[in-house]
Amino acid sequence: MKISNFLYKVLFLTVLAISMWHVRVFADKETDIKGDELLDIMRSYFNSNQADSMYKAAQDYRDFYLEAGDLNRYYQGWEAEILYDINFNHTFRALRKTIIMTQDVKKRDAKSHAYNASLLMGIIYAVQGNTHVARNYFFRALKEAEKQPESIKIQIYKELANLEMDENPDEAMRYMNKVMTLIKDEGLRYQYSDAVAFKSIIAFSMKNWHEVEQLFNEYMAMKETFGKEFSTTYMQYAQLCYHTATGNYEKALEAADGMKNTDKYKMKAKIYEVKGDFANAYNSLKSLIKEKDSVNSINIMQDINTAATELDIAVREAKAEEERTVRLAMRLIILVALAIIVMLVLGIRNRNKYLKVLKQKNRDLETLRIKSEESEQMKASIIKNMSHEVRTPLNIIAGFSQIISRTDLNLSDEERADISQRVTESSDNIVKIINDLLFVASKEAISYTARNDSMKCNEVLRKAVDNCRKSMPESITISYNTNVDDSFAIVTNTAGVGRILDKLLDNARKFTESGSIEVACCYKKDEGKVEISISDTGCPIPGELSEKIFDLFYKADNNKDGLGVGLPLALRIARQLGGDIVLDTKYGNGTRFVISLPSNQ
Repeated sequence: MKISNFLYKVLFLTVLAISMWHVRVFADKETDIKGDELLDIMRSYFNSNQADSMYKAAQDYRDFYLEAGDLNRYYQGWEAEILYDINFNHTFRALRKTIIMTQDVKKRDAKSHAYNASLLMGIIYAVQGNTHVARNYFFRALKEAEKQPESIKIQIYKELANLEMDENPDEAMRYMNKVMTLIKDEGLRYQYSDAVAFKSIIAFSMKNWHEVEQLFNEYMAMKETFGKEFSTTYMQYAQLCYHTATGNYEKALEAADGMKNTDKYKMKAKIYEVKGDFANAYNSLKSLIKEKDSVNSINIMQDINTAATELDIAVREAKAEEERTVRLAMRLIILVALAIIVMLVLGIRNRNKYLKVLKQKNRDLETLRIKSEESEQMKASIIKNMSHEVRTPLNIIAGFSQIISRTDLNLSDEERADISQRVTESSDNIVKIINDLLFVASKEAISYTARNDSMKCNEVLRKAVDNCRKSMPESITISYNTNVDDSFAIVTNTAGVGRILDKLLDNARKFTESGSIEVACCYKKDEGKVEISISDTGCPIPGELSEKIFDLFYKADNNKDGLGVGLPLALRIARQLGGDIVLDTKYGNGTRFVISLPSNQ
């Protein structure tokens, strides 16, 4: 369990509080009563579920300061709205707004505010669990904020500390020490007490109980001396860490029960783990998963509706752009024709030359027409597949939800379990589709370039085969053959290899109605690589399509489920890992794909 995840919502409030503190100080100096009122309204909605009211308050705040020419507060209005969406797990919505904010910064040539967008992008990817991309964005924000006030860097280093808390707690502590140095230089007593409490949480994740106790005592001593300048932002978490460190588990659990949403279950699981009560730790984790699933299901439905609306708008805009292109092409054709007539009149001797130019332009126009038709067909295919792939699981979820809500139906436990499983599978399918599309569309989708894992080939492959076997119909058998020892390992990215196997096994299962699927592993020492083959007895793929099948959104059989992104994603990840995937065109009993990965032996 990642201890640091529970801090993100608190961090959002802290970032907002620091930003708005600077705004309020400046506003008081300028006696900007109207801006002060708008700020208070926006802050009053930040922790509420009244999204429409929050968005209106943020828009009013931005409009006011844009008209006043104050871009600093204008972009703080953007930050508040985006942090609000992240706070309520609407990461897709937050990502879209951050992209719009980035475009706005470029349009206004407001380079001094570029760090805002990078910082927000880092937070979004950190919430999604993509630490590699989040880290890159935070470092970019630091670079962009070199000439900004030190208080801005405090926020960024604090986010880096939170990001590294689980995997690199020593690095997290180093960032917090930088934070405290910057705070001392600025003389910010409120932020200093805030940082001491945060350090106690990092020490908690390191299980350094002595340092937790020492930092907590230092923090509480500040309460007496700092007065109104003392921060209580992390008070509840600091108390929980202190009670756990001193063995007062009952008080620690009492503090955890006072927390909201998933934080309560995360911290209770950690406390029970430290206490050695693994049964209650397990029950807390179950409650955490249930709570997260409930929240995620609602947010996924909302994000899907938003995405569907935006897709419809994008299609209409694309159609309008296509019509403009056709009109432009017609004008060009007319101009070309007039030019040809003029040239013919001016010189008969150049007639052959002009005819040649005309023929070439006609060929170019024909090529454009063919490409336009192919593009239109692919667009229609994508929209059709998206409609089917998303609508089918949504119908399942909606249908079973109506069944469960009916009080006149006496459903057995087995029936309820079956309905719950079907709803969960449908929700997972939607999430999988959206994740694949985001991965395809994102320019940052290079998640598997880090090859730091020592992966035991047999262990990973057997696990993939076993997982596939669980969902395999009785008409299909699956087996695994290997010529390497169980201790044989390669240095790669285990998550990336797992995703490749998932895509290729899913492809084999989809096109094999009966027969068998075989996974094999072979070490080719002379070539310095490991080959993993996945063979099935399903319908073969023609050799002339051996490269076409790896094109995005291409489907050899439009009657099969899927968007046509599985094989392209698998190939992209394989090449990120320094390997490749090819179709074995000589295989005659169905289809065989061969994955090659560097062995580093």
